[in-house]
Amino acid sequence: MELHQRQQDHLATDCDYVDSIEQEARDMALDVCYRSQDWIEVGKNKSFKPTQGRILLTTGGPACQVVCDLEDNWPSNPEIEWQDWGTPWTYARIKADLDLDFDKANEALIWFINLFWWGE
Repeated sequence: MELHQRQQDHLATDCDYVDSIEQEARDMALDVCYRSQDWIEVGKNKSFKPTQGRILLTTGGPACQVVCDLEDNWPSNPEIEWQDWGTPWTYARIKADLDLDFDKANEALIWFINLFWWGE
């Protein structure tokens, strides 16, 4: 959310700074994958039609990722998931679990997932 806000604050005034913010956000990703039934590295299967994307942010306990739906390589419906050792991935509810403003957090998540290319 902080990077998104900084990007918004400088969008009309400093293109180089905006580019550096966007690159900083992209660099947060440890892994960017998509899947239909199984996760596959982006670009490895040319006939693959992905339906879901994942941006892995941290590993270990706890781990964090952003998952989204994909339709024709366009992401939508981003969700934050977390996982601790030995537990399944669980959706983090923005308002209840993270105590964040839902609209601002969702806007930042949409901005974040759109920084990545989901096509071949």
